[in-house]
Amino acid sequence: MRFKSFFLISFLFVSMAVFAQPSPYLTQIKTYINTSKKSLADSSVLRLSDRVNNRINYLFPLYAALQNENKIKRSFQDKFFYDDFSDYLTSVADYQSALHYSAKGYDTLSKKVATSITSYVDTLRNIQHVDAKKYILDRTAAAKVVMINESQCKPQHRVFTISLLQDLHKQGFRYFAVEALNNNASVKPEVIDINSGKYIHEPVNAEMLRMAMKIGFKLVAYQDSVYSHSSFQRELVQAANIYKVLQEDSSAKIVVQASHGHIFEEPIDKYIPMALAFKRLSDIDPITINQTDMTELSDFEYGRIFYDQYIGRYPISKPSVAIKNNQPVDLLATTGYDIVVVHPQTQYKNGRPDWYSMNGLKKEYPVKPTEKSLYLVQAYYLSEGVNKDIGVLIPADQTYNTAENGYYYLYLQPGKYKIVYRDIEYKILSVRDAEVN
Repeated sequence: MRFKSFFLISFLFVSMAVFAQPSPYLTQIKTYINTSKKSLADSSVLRLSDRVNNRINYLFPLYAALQNENKIKRSFQDKFFYDDFSDYLTSVADYQSALHYSAKGYDTLSKKVATSITSYVDTLRNIQHVDAKKYILDRTAAAKVVMINESQCKPQHRVFTISLLQDLHKQGFRYFAVEALNNNASVKPEVIDINSGKYIHEPVNAEMLRMAMKIGFKLVAYQDSVYSHSSFQRELVQAANIYKVLQEDSSAKIVVQASHGHIFEEPIDKYIPMALAFKRLSDIDPITINQTDMTELSDFEYGRIFYDQYIGRYPISKPSVAIKNNQPVDLLATTGYDIVVVHPQTQYKNGRPDWYSMNGLKKEYPVKPTEKSLYLVQAYYLSEGVNKDIGVLIPADQTYNTAENGYYYLYLQPGKYKIVYRDIEYKILSVRDAEVN
């Protein structure tokens, strides 16, 4: 047993080493700022944003974070800085850096608590894993409302939701309620652009909405749009906005995409999460699916250590549900969720996580680095760019990661695109049409 525990702890440190440092591509920006002595973001910037002069600049929040980190952290809590920064890193597909900064915001654990995790993992016996997609669809057929959560900095969560949508539509679900959508009355949910919402600027998020609409879902923006509300009021308003769909269409079946603990079905002290508020308001018990706890680096420090040790003992190759004696196992004692999805560790291909292929819906499109100062490559749908400034559009994919051969590999569906080549200051070097067959 001692040897096994030592092995698990060793595995933990090896697995964390990958994310111990930001990616070299992010470091390249910092080096460029320091050596060129250029201020790519004003020193007065104290909030991260990718919106500059009513255009999206995907590199601007990176400039601001790297130049003004200490000032920004002083203006609001460290954790919020790291959460925000990791989200913007995800938007440019820098998964390594996103995980690095996300974990920096976690609370630390005492050595005693960390050791207890190893002891707990040692007690787990006879665990089996079943395909999460099949398990969930077996449960959702008779459901009225399904709620699934995500961590904004982990696009694989949205990729998993995408894998469910076609079958959920066949089961009669017609509404897709998305927390990240802008709930301003003047914004049309079906138009995917700069106004869709901060988190929708992340390309996989935008792709999830495009695919949902293509399948036949009606998008619903349910976020609370009153910024002066407390966090508790926000949960109640979100629940009411989702319930409004059922009030207007009694036959409605709704899929809800939310972040983190909003779909928790139990009170947290006196705090009532959205899912519980919805349950009390509608008298409908939603099926709640938690993706954030049992995934790479989890959502908190205890979960991070537990996940690494658990996967060391029970390696999996696809999203799964842990089963024992034909019953789902509550691995982290989070009884407020109906189903916990265990995600596998990410595999990489040509420098990028392979889940960007969206289970085969997309394929790699190699981009040769023909421009001398090329840094970032983006692919925009040609159909969305008619009579629009490209700066207000959300790419189908983008990356500044390169493969060993020096090429950039984008993940694209069949279709026509504009490939945009940008330098490290986000200036357009060239734009070329491309068709993916």
